[in-house]
Amino acid sequence: MKKIVVIVLSCLLIYGYFSKISFFSLVAIMLALLLGILVSKVHAGILEKVRYPVIALNLFVSLLAFGYPSFLKVQIADTVIEFIALSSFLMFLAFSNKKEGSILKECIPLVIVYLSSCVNLFFLGHLPLILPISIAGCLYLYVIMKTKQLICLSIMCVASILYMWVQDFKFFDLHPILGGRVKFTLIGASFLLFTISFLQFVRDKKQNPLVMLVFVGMLGIVFDVILSIGFSFRFGLFKVPYLASLIVILLSGFMMKKESELR
Repeated sequence: MKKIVVIVLSCLLIYGYFSKISFFSLVAIMLALLLGILVSKVHAGILEKVRYPVIALNLFVSLLAFGYPSFLKVQIADTVIEFIALSSFLMFLAFSNKKEGSILKECIPLVIVYLSSCVNLFFLGHLPLILPISIAGCLYLYVIMKTKQLICLSIMCVASILYMWVQDFKFFDLHPILGGRVKFTLIGASFLLFTISFLQFVRDKKQNPLVMLVFVGMLGIVFDVILSIGFSFRFGLFKVPYLASLIVILLSGFMMKKESELR
């Protein structure tokens, strides 16, 4: 029953990101349905194995951006790079629930990963995409009581906002961006999926990184929807529906896993 609910809500959320029914949106929804089911079959320990390669790839792309910035402008590559930038940051946060360490041990890796993601998004012209995930990350670190990382991420988040303000980024539109039906679809589907992830988070006593990833990821999507609909945020995920679909597919696939598989 849980799988069916998650699949239906995920398809509705992806439909909301595409904002209208078309051949491409129907194909994306069908692919999301299939890939979400495939992801749910992957072993729960996969996150532990892929997090370092994904973070390393994100750092490599940052270095590449300075030497060959034209590489980031390739049409297919930009969505992949945006996905790597956001997912590497989310994966880092998912494993932040370990015991407290020194300020250097906790904050330096966070600074490196966050700045690397910001650099990649900056070269693509989509730096504001980091804001909803950053806000979600701050709230997540507050919930799991990681004070040092919370202060560090909050400072970097404020610094990135100030930088974009100085650069005169136009964050908001004066007129509503999304139609009424799309608004209700995005709000309803995202909040219901977040509720499921929150219940998993509350029930998980061992703080499984997979559960943490789904929780902070869905929290980021909720903040993205709030900013896009409530404040007409111009850089929401609805502007990059294929990237949004990839993120939703992964999170919903992990969310469909049985609790026994996460232990």
